[in-house]
Amino acid sequence: MTEIEPHDARTLAESLRQVYDAVAQRITEDNARSPLVAKVTEHLGCPLSDVVVVEEKYRLYEHVALQIGADHYLRAHTPDARWFGVVGGERRWESMINMLLGAMRDGSRLLGLPDYGTAPVDHDETIEVLQLGLVATYAPDGTPVILGISDREDYSKQLCLMTVISADRAAAGAVRDEVDRLKRENDPFRGKVLSFGFSEHRENELLTFLPRPQLTRDEVILPAGRLEAIEQHVVGIAREAGHLLEAGQHLRRGLLLYGPPGTGKTHTTRYLIGALKDHTSTPAAARSRPTSRRSSQPPTT
Repeated sequence: MTEIEPHDARTLAESLRQVYDAVAQRITEDNARSPLVAKVTEHLGCPLSDVVVVEEKYRLYEHVALQIGADHYLRAHTPDARWFGVVGGERRWESMINMLLGAMRDGSRLLGLPDYGTAPVDHDETIEVLQLGLVATYAPDGTPVILGISDREDYSKQLCLMTVISADRAAAGAVRDEVDRLKRENDPFRGKVLSFGFSEHRENELLTFLPRPQLTRDEVILPAGRLEAIEQHVVGIAREAGHLLEAGQHLRRGLLLYGPPGTGKTHTTRYLIGALKDHTSTPAAARSRPTSRRSSQPPTT
């Protein structure tokens, strides 16, 4: 076996390195021209290396409100915009920016149609929601951004995610904040009666819509003056909510009904839920705060 001189070995290694670099550069350039990467970078006006990513996590039961908020935003800023998707690979665990980088790096992600699912907005009504989709739109100041909605597996917990990609951090944050505001403003659960079930794998994401009870005051039999006091504490606070907030008062109140079976606890609760038609109601044991960046008020009776 002929020995290779050190100088020749270094020369061969350098030649192989140059070939490898040239091939890698060519692959990167080819992938960078992929329709998926081009659709994003041409709209943003910069390469992926220059973008900033802003994300917001939501609980699964907030998915439908997020979709509605995003739809309202697009109607205001880009009414003709069309969602597009990402095809290829296992996407449940990946962020959108990593999907785009994979498309540029090795062509493992392709431009495709968005993925859709359905989500309930009432006991007999559902709407389509995006399980994975992106759309080219603009921030309120006109800066181009890419808005995305996706489902994500995160440490054995399934979340809904809003992603905003832009060359400008302030613009991306402004889009996130506006979509979040529209989400809360147009929440389809407002005024509904909801029940949250619990499971080992879905926590309290099991959502059920209940009909609003219709009980009259005459159907609630309590000691004299008791129902009036309860109404003042619950219905009265709801009726005067605006004045209380203007006066710097909070709206958090507690009401504990106790007693043996048959004393009117359930009837009283059903009457109050029926009387507060403009308010969202949930069984008390099922309430929890969503794990979002912002602290948002849970539904209350």
